[in-house]
Amino acid sequence: MHSIGLDLGAKESQTCTSLCGTVTSQQRVATRDLRGWLTQQPRSRVIMESCAESRAVAGWAGEAGHETFVIPATIARRIGVGARGLKSDERDARALAYYGCAIDEPANSHLKSDEAYELHNLLATRRTFVQQRADLVRRVKSAMRERVMPRVPRFHESPEFLARLRDMFAAHPDGLSMGLDLELEQVATLTEKIARLDQELTRIAGQREEIRLLMTMPGVGIVVALTFASHIDDPTRFASSKALANYLGLTPGEATTGFKERKTSVTKAGSPVLRSLLIQSAWCVWRTQKDSPLGRWVHRKAEQRNKKVAIVALARRLATILWAMWRTGRPFDAAMTKPTHEPDSLPPSAASASLAVGA
Repeated sequence: MHSIGLDLGAKESQTCTSLCGTVTSQQRVATRDLRGWLTQQPRSRVIMESCAESRAVAGWAGEAGHETFVIPATIARRIGVGARGLKSDERDARALAYYGCAIDEPANSHLKSDEAYELHNLLATRRTFVQQRADLVRRVKSAMRERVMPRVPRFHESPEFLARLRDMFAAHPDGLSMGLDLELEQVATLTEKIARLDQELTRIAGQREEIRLLMTMPGVGIVVALTFASHIDDPTRFASSKALANYLGLTPGEATTGFKERKTSVTKAGSPVLRSLLIQSAWCVWRTQKDSPLGRWVHRKAEQRNKKVAIVALARRLATILWAMWRTGRPFDAAMTKPTHEPDSLPPSAASASLAVGA
């Protein structure tokens, strides 16, 4: 069997072609020329490490008829990439090619669909703009404190409010500096761009049935539902709610040695963005759904342990319920949120709770 290892780079990539474990060729190819190069190779297993270029190159390899595997970066060391402190493009490509020959079913990262990929990028753009605006707002607030100006009851980014701030700075003895003027102008520009993005996200949510379904969950709005959908992409790729929770990094770690078993805090593997949004949704349920089954459950957990641990446990539970809703096509029903088991021997973040479909 032919196996091709690709060590991808921004400009050039190293290739290694192997036949039954024997290297037949190694060469450097411009990354943008890999599409044509792959069409000239016999049908092979193409192995590459997950990176920025891997999605595009994996698509090219698939078009050329190759069997493609994108190795998660977390296991690259285990298959020989950079082994014993000896790392070079040639060695890494050779290790990837050997791995393709030696393993019947190589590890493979999930490549997002085009729809999920575009949605992911749209949400990332929005997060960037929101963060930039927040940084500028903090600078403006700091300037107001330095000038001992009257404190505004609530800072917001409407054109009327920003115009009022300009007048307040202009009336101050220190005046409105050029830097502050540009910062206020940039806040207005970013606010307009965020509004345009929100309109597009609202349009997408209205067109996708699964997004409207996810939004029936308390504490889950458009941004949370779209982010969940863009990261999960295909709910059937997870065999169980436990696999999903592991993917999101919402399960406890373990530091067991000898006969002493020790559970640690959650692993925080996976996307910190999605995990953070699920935590925010959990806080929303905590504050606004106290009399609901989920609200009573999380407050009971907080009494048993502490508030922060309970919130993480609820975030995990929300994620598994969202996953089950998506798989079954059923909207949220508070009567169907009873946990399947809640063993006292595990910390709340490890308690498995899912939508009891058909119960």
